Order: sequence, then C-alpha cells, then structure tokens
Amino acid sequence: KRRGKLFGASFESIGKLASVRLEARKVGENFDDLASVSGDRPPPSFISASLNLDLNSIGNFRLTAIRQTKQRRAVSIGEARRSDIVTASYRKSFRRGINLFVDATHQRAERRSNSILFGLSAQFGARANGQVNVSKQGGQTQLNAGLYRLDALPGEVGYALTGGTGTIDQ
Repeated sequence: KRRGKLFGASFESIGKLASVRLEARKVGENFDDLASVSGDRPPPSFISASLNLDLNSIGNFRLTAIRQTKQRRAVSIGEARRSDIVTASYRKSFRRGINLFVDATHQRAERRSNSILFGLSAQFGARANGQVNVSKQGGQTQLNAGLYRLDALPGEVGYALTGGTGTIDQ
C-alpha cells in the first residue's frame, strides 16, 4: 500500500485589458493518480504564470511560462527531470469570422528547442469552420489544414476533414 500527496492552488484575475493566472501543483514522490496506477507516468509538479493582454483593435497577446518537475521514478535515463517552457501568442480577429494566430515557443529540457506556428481560421456559418497552419520546429516544417462541422443536435452529422504534409531538414 502506497500513499502520496498532491496539493494544487491557482489564482486568476480577469480584467478588460489584462488578465493574469498563476497556478501551482506539488506532487509527492509516491503520489499516483488513476492513470499512473494503470501504467502511465505519474503526474508532474508544476508552476505556471500567464499574462493576457486584450488590445481590442490590435489583437490579443498572451505570455505563458511553465516549469514542470517530474517525479524521480518517472524520469528515464538521459531524460531531464525539469523542463521550462515559455510561449508567446498573438491572436487577431477580422471581419466575417477570420482569425490570425501566431505562437512562438521556447522549451528547455534535455536540449533546447524553439518552434513557431502561423495560422488562419475562418468560420463558415454557425457551426462549420476551417483552419490552415504552418509550423517550424528545428529542422521540421509542417503544413496542416482542416475543415470541421460540429453536430449539436440529435440526428445531425458532424465531420472533420484534415490533411497535412511536412519536411525534415537533414
């Protein structure tokens, strides 16, 4: 019989111009949740902070930083126990349901990596939308596109059509 402890806390303040969210979770070394009892890795401890700026006509900016620490028993040989992730995001909505989004991420764990994603999405009626994005991480570039329609009522049919392609620099 094992016993473990988990403690989590969060704080959020939402304003017209700026919103802030702070969150932390401390997981004891022997803590298991339902997934880890079934063979998955146990949950990590983390601390995260997020700042969101809603600059109406200019767009929406978000900066997020996360530090995650895995339980000792969940770390494989050569794998970092701690990882740091910083993400900067920009969203801009235009007329007729068209949205532009850009995400840039820096991650530091066993090695450092950077990624960037550019995308456009469009709303087609009340429940259909499409999206196209291109992303680059290290030597990999991907292009993805999708068309989606939600089913909201009994008897309706929803769909998701997706496709993508990518290249790897060698």
